[in-house]
Amino acid sequence: MAADGRNEGEARQAAGATNVEAERAFARGIELQRRGELEAAARAYGEALRLEPTHLRALNNLGMSLRARGLRVAASTCLKRGLAIDPDDTGLLGNLGNTLRELGELEAAAAAQYRATALAPQSPEAHMNLGLVLRDLGHLAEAALCFEQALRLKPGNAVAAWELTVTRLTQGDYVAGFPGLEERWRLRQQRHPHQGIPPWMGEPLAGKRLLVFNEQAFGDGIMFARFVSRLKALGAAEVLLEVHRPLARLFATLDGVSQVVVRGEPLPPADYAVSLLTLPGLLGLGADEVPAPPYLKAPPQGRRTLARPPGTRLAVGLCWAGRQTHQNDRNRTTGLKPFLPLLARAGVHFVSLQKGVAAAEVAQQGVEGLLQDLSGEIEDFADLANWMTQLDLVISVDTAVAHLAGALGRPCWTLLPFACDWRWGRVADQTPWYGRMHLFRQNKPGDWPQLFTLVGEALDQVLAG
Repeated sequence: MAADGRNEGEARQAAGATNVEAERAFARGIELQRRGELEAAARAYGEALRLEPTHLRALNNLGMSLRARGLRVAASTCLKRGLAIDPDDTGLLGNLGNTLRELGELEAAAAAQYRATALAPQSPEAHMNLGLVLRDLGHLAEAALCFEQALRLKPGNAVAAWELTVTRLTQGDYVAGFPGLEERWRLRQQRHPHQGIPPWMGEPLAGKRLLVFNEQAFGDGIMFARFVSRLKALGAAEVLLEVHRPLARLFATLDGVSQVVVRGEPLPPADYAVSLLTLPGLLGLGADEVPAPPYLKAPPQGRRTLARPPGTRLAVGLCWAGRQTHQNDRNRTTGLKPFLPLLARAGVHFVSLQKGVAAAEVAQQGVEGLLQDLSGEIEDFADLANWMTQLDLVISVDTAVAHLAGALGRPCWTLLPFACDWRWGRVADQTPWYGRMHLFRQNKPGDWPQLFTLVGEALDQVLAG
């Protein structure tokens, strides 16, 4: 979560008389940007720059409005022009570093952030920004020091505390990292969803009825569901599990769950409530205590059989896109196109496990004859689990499909961007979370071709074996 520099007029102005009309255009741009009218704001900032080309605040804000629209190359150009006028403007430096980070230009981003912290050593935002890019580069110890310094300069900073937690988890320090996940409530300024039920804080559970709820995305829910089985061993009389409907049938297969409740439906009475994401922190678990898969299974109801064409030696499921609202989706989602060379292999029956708008890419790419589309036969994760149990291999980007394959104990190849999520660490090709999962990593930001070359070679080795 980047801590931006000034985007509403705090950058220092170059020496010289102020152009009144330029200031009016600039003020109009600020108001339009505040209202979310980014294109109109960009035009207003452009007018200010036409009248006063060295207007640093207009260059800064224009860059930020372009970045907010996803026009990161243009944004970086604006910010670089501002720095050509004043190389020591820390707001421009911070914003340029954040923009370059989003572009995958991590070394250049780090250089900008190092300079910003040197010029503003008392700025917690500068240390935060430097920590983020250092973590992306895999310099985890240095990143942790940056977030610790940001917390010293601004005690109680929820953003810095969260990023320090994420860094510790990326390092594999789960004992220190899991409890820090509670910072998410402060970060989102949200209250627990079940205010009428006392939160479970580790009290004895003997004879108690415990409500466990999932307030996270599907992938996190699947990943952390493994911890539910620990609660029965602690003496809980009943464990109620509240999840979104797509997970309900699947999660009914979890050991130790007395009842699954669909989120939004009436809840039975409970003595305590706790989030799935909170459990490992309360249980004090380390990396060597992560329960191993399989802990989920496909429900027997409604099972359908996958027909394998004659000559099929291997059945492989593919997933190429995650949830579009995920903050790192632009880096983790590949689209179907990079997968297409895999489809050339004879003897492999490929099926699409993709849901959502990205499922239409099968028809858009014209490969219906090479890739069976199962999207119309997957209503929930129980259906998805049914198909996975009939496959020899799942190849997926970092999304809930990969987590489900791992939780079922199915062989899965997970394709990761260079700066990936904390749960995958930074270097290994294996993970303590899923024993039959192999991780394929980009060797540099955005380099999917290199990664898919490795995937193709690995698939050929499987076929040869």
